[in-house]
Amino acid sequence: MSGEEPTIQDVAGERAAALVHRARGLQSRMGSVFALGLMVSIGVGALTWYYAHIWQEHAGAPSRTPHRAAPQTDVPLPPLGRIDPPPATAAPTDAAAPAAGPAAVEIPLTQAPLQAE
Repeated sequence: MSGEEPTIQDVAGERAAALVHRARGLQSRMGSVFALGLMVSIGVGALTWYYAHIWQEHAGAPSRTPHRAAPQTDVPLPPLGRIDPPPATAAPTDAAAPAAGPAAVEIPLTQAPLQAE
């Protein structure tokens, strides 16, 4: 047997392995590493900027505003008074049921027609 003859496992005209199943190249890996590094550095920079500004605002806040006396405690609310429970109602009977309005109209459900493809 020569090396060019198909073996039992090979099928004539069958495609080779897909490109997505191959190992990633160095350029692809480096691109992913650089993209990850860029996103992390942007995130760290944004958080650093945000917290630096918050820290500066809180650090300078007492010097910008005059010192005030401590606020008084909350003023107590007046009592609500007596609250009566709602009156109990009897369950409606079939004879006393209200007539169905336009919102209570029933729409009969039918089976959807089958479409041939």
